Amino acid sequence: MNHLYQHFRKEEQSFVDQVTDWLNQVDYQYTPYLTSFLNPREQFIVEAIVGQSDAISVSFFGGTTGTERQRALIKPSYIEDVEGHYDIALCEISYPEKFSQLSHRDILGAILGTGIDRKKLGDIIQDDGRWQLFVDASLVSFLTLHVTTVGRTTVSLIEKPLKEAVPINEHWQKKNIVISSRRLDVFIAGGLRISRDQAKQLIVSGKVKLNWTSTENVSEDVNEKDIISVRGFGRLTLLSIDYRTRKDKLAVEIGTLLQK
Repeated sequence: MNHLYQHFRKEEQSFVDQVTDWLNQVDYQYTPYLTSFLNPREQFIVEAIVGQSDAISVSFFGGTTGTERQRALIKPSYIEDVEGHYDIALCEISYPEKFSQLSHRDILGAILGTGIDRKKLGDIIQDDGRWQLFVDASLVSFLTLHVTTVGRTTVSLIEKPLKEAVPINEHWQKKNIVISSRRLDVFIAGGLRISRDQAKQLIVSGKVKLNWTSTENVSEDVNEKDIISVRGFGRLTLLSIDYRTRKDKLAVEIGTLLQK
């Protein structure tokens, strides 16, 4: 197991163990295993570990094209991928649009306020006032019964076919930059084009999240597919490390989703 651990953070080792258990289950029972919704970093870890086996494959789906949180279907390689295998439902929020405004934060709070696990909830998406969310299909009846308000707004959840999902309008911009290291402060400074001191201040003041967890560790290394959220700026991700320059710096490809 140590040969796997060396590729991931110490705090990711428990998830690595979990993925390994999933693979063993699929290998021994010859049946697919469906995960809960995974964030991009978790998807990367699953893909990296499954990729070491020729007999097992993995595919991802989050309800529609372009979703960030997706379920992984780990299966024997001879089993074909079918959309229905992912057990994902789409719910649309019905509310008085002319008199009320909803926000992602309030919707997430209302859903999690019912007591369900965050891992059972996929992306929350919206287009021109229409709000929808992807959930584990087994929870639709529960959520339609218990989610009746978002903030101070009375709402109801209505299940819709997946094909009626609104388009996802978030478009990550790719660009290539050169950085001296993968340190969090260095990466943020390069990605946002701000000074390293400014980047450090953002981190130590609690304005930065790494994979949805607050961090004040300026020297934390950024790994591939990590999502870095910077309050007031937007999000960054490390897509790939391309090569080292003659001055021993890192040429990397990053993705940015910056606030307008």
